[in-house]
Amino acid sequence: MLLSRYHRTFKHPDDPASLLLFSTRSTALVILDHATYAALQRGEAVEGSEGLIDCGLLVSDHQKEREEVLHYLDEVNSLSSHLSAAVILGMRCNFACTYCYEGGKKGAFDMDSQTALRLPAFLLEQCAPGYERIAIDFYGGEPLLYREQIKTIAGRMQELCGTAGLAFDFALVSNGSLLRPDLVQELLPFGLTTVKITLDGPAATHDQSRPFNNGAPSFATVLKNIKDCAGQLTINVGGNYSKENYLRFPELLDELQGAGLGPLDINRLSFTPVIQPEQEQLSPLSFHGGCQSVSEPWLPEAAIFLRQQLLNHGWDPEGITPTPCMVDRNNTFTIHYDGNIYQCPALIGQQELACGDIHTGIRDYSKQYQVKNWQKHEKCQDCLYLLLCFGGCRFMKYRKDLTMDIDCKKEFLDNTLETFVRQDIAAAEKQG
Repeated sequence: MLLSRYHRTFKHPDDPASLLLFSTRSTALVILDHATYAALQRGEAVEGSEGLIDCGLLVSDHQKEREEVLHYLDEVNSLSSHLSAAVILGMRCNFACTYCYEGGKKGAFDMDSQTALRLPAFLLEQCAPGYERIAIDFYGGEPLLYREQIKTIAGRMQELCGTAGLAFDFALVSNGSLLRPDLVQELLPFGLTTVKITLDGPAATHDQSRPFNNGAPSFATVLKNIKDCAGQLTINVGGNYSKENYLRFPELLDELQGAGLGPLDINRLSFTPVIQPEQEQLSPLSFHGGCQSVSEPWLPEAAIFLRQQLLNHGWDPEGITPTPCMVDRNNTFTIHYDGNIYQCPALIGQQELACGDIHTGIRDYSKQYQVKNWQKHEKCQDCLYLLLCFGGCRFMKYRKDLTMDIDCKKEFLDNTLETFVRQDIAAAEKQG
């Protein structure tokens, strides 16, 4: 047996005679002494090898392993059992976020009745044999400004899915300002299960970046709504940070705790950097900040810091896991309010990126979106981080260079992965 090519070794935090062996393919972590690791490097048999085989750290053939990794997404796509669609109901919003990726596209642009009527049938037509479920993420603007449209579409989806023997549910990607218990109760019978809300740090930073249209602060309203609706549906909270404000995000964790909100009330809490486009025509409003690439030197420090703060406050950060771009997934796409189809909700409105519409169908977008762009680069094919990167974020790359080529995460992972693994070990030990 051979040592997998997709692994990294780290010093053991407490035992100099041992090391940590981490699989970037399976994300398995084992502890080995140096002599055993040296024997594995020489291809020698060692005690306990069955466990190392099971977790993907020992393989029979490197070329076979490489081929399996290169076709990982083919297997994921073939095993998909549901269809996932982001649906943009319209561009109206009651917030004036400084960095909104929709920028100047926001306004009185709404999905018309013809598009809303066609949408449910179109989604059923996209279901491959063996699919069991259809899930919609309703976006805006602010989707809760369109609650009657939500009920119309979701109600029809329930009817069609019931006839076809499919499950149906939907989530909201909302600013949270209109999410009240009575509205949640109104939407639950239509399939509402989850809402994702954004809190950009503590009140001071959130109110600066996410005010109401009239300039009024929004943090207190959103926080109250989260508290009032906790327990009625799954609530996920995300926050968008910049180089200038990420150090203040622990204050948000304190404010959530002070409001009596913890991991039992909020299912997931995660933070991501604000993206600043280099292309002037894509720049939202007058915002100047954020990052243009995952390789910016301040990002590893910020990611490590925020991940540790989440752990310190009792939250489970997002795990280390394969992260394919939705462009490479066959079972997910975005429907804009005008019926045009895109492969990512962040790219709506870029007409050159539309890959069809709900009336004529989805075109072959493999060249347009450079599907599996990482397969065209030798450095990607041979990279031990391939399954943790898959060429990076198409949205970020397009914002920077107007291309869908790779946005390599190697430098970022070189500078963060060991610390992430150690953070998880320390957290597990603390929990006993």
